[in-house]
Amino acid sequence: MKKLFLLLIVAMFTYSAQAQLLLNETFNYNSSKLCNVAGDPNANADPYNVVGTWYNTGKASDSNTSSSLMIEAEPQFYEGYINSAAGKTVKITNLGVGTNNRAEVCRFTTDALKYKPANYTGSLYYAFMMLVNDAHSWDATAGADANEWRDVFCVAEGGSELPGNSYRGRFFLQHDPSDATKINYSIGKNTSFSTSSPPDVIGTINVGQTYLVVIKQDFTASSVQVITNPAISSAEPTTGWINGKPGDTNTFSGTYAVALRSRSLGNAADIRISGLRVAKSYADVVGAPTGVKNIVANSNIKAINKTIVTNEVGNIKVFSFAGKEVLSAKSEGTIETSLNSGLYLVRFVSENGQVSSAKIEIK
Repeated sequence: MKKLFLLLIVAMFTYSAQAQLLLNETFNYNSSKLCNVAGDPNANADPYNVVGTWYNTGKASDSNTSSSLMIEAEPQFYEGYINSAAGKTVKITNLGVGTNNRAEVCRFTTDALKYKPANYTGSLYYAFMMLVNDAHSWDATAGADANEWRDVFCVAEGGSELPGNSYRGRFFLQHDPSDATKINYSIGKNTSFSTSSPPDVIGTINVGQTYLVVIKQDFTASSVQVITNPAISSAEPTTGWINGKPGDTNTFSGTYAVALRSRSLGNAADIRISGLRVAKSYADVVGAPTGVKNIVANSNIKAINKTIVTNEVGNIKVFSFAGKEVLSAKSEGTIETSLNSGLYLVRFVSENGQVSSAKIEIK
């Protein structure tokens, strides 16, 4: 039985070489704003060439301010999600005057035409943790907060506007007009939702609660769907997905980036997003056992029998391959454990804030 288990583990590690993870963003930057200091991340990145870096969109209607989304030091937590408790959080809010349209884009591939129906017949998946305290919009006519639909996360396209000016897979939020403790959400390929033209299908979440959001962009069906708090497993859910406007006939021109958007949000708007992942499979995007293998091993973190060696002072969290936290403690360079024999995922935060991840084997 033990030999069979080891063969399965070897097979799992072999699969990791073919992992489908395209972006793993924990927002663990030193800057207080997402696009603030060149290189941390690069606020002035060339959007044609830089991958994995956030930059201000070049779209004229989104560039009416020099403001940028704030980075909060506190991480978010969602049991079982691979990026739970990792890194920091982006706060999407009103950036000044209530009519601001700032969007900030991060590329995950250099080829804007790589993921389009003519070249790609699979799906792309986008996952992130989200907590909404306030999703009110700004009504410029009334000069006050309102309950309009606002898109806060988008899939960015190339096509004729390569730097990221065209959006598909627009994820919308609306503060429920009849219940202040509820937030409505939906998704459309490109259609703009409003109170006068709402989505056909709507989901609802609670104010002040962290959710796991997964978006599926299907290039074969030419559709986008969203699900909240899905099962974290290698099997993709067959129910629970919603499409806010199934009849949307817009096409995908060439997906290559994601965008976080502060679009006409109200004065007190407070939407927090963290642990953003983009992958070519459901299992990889949620960090199921096949997705855990995408964590790059750190040679400075290792296990000797039941002792974990970090070589530095810092805080350590140990997770099972199912994503469950099994140990949280401070390491003085080494830490004795009583963990059962097996493979684990370790996240280590040093005293200077450096985050490292590794796979270890406890014997």
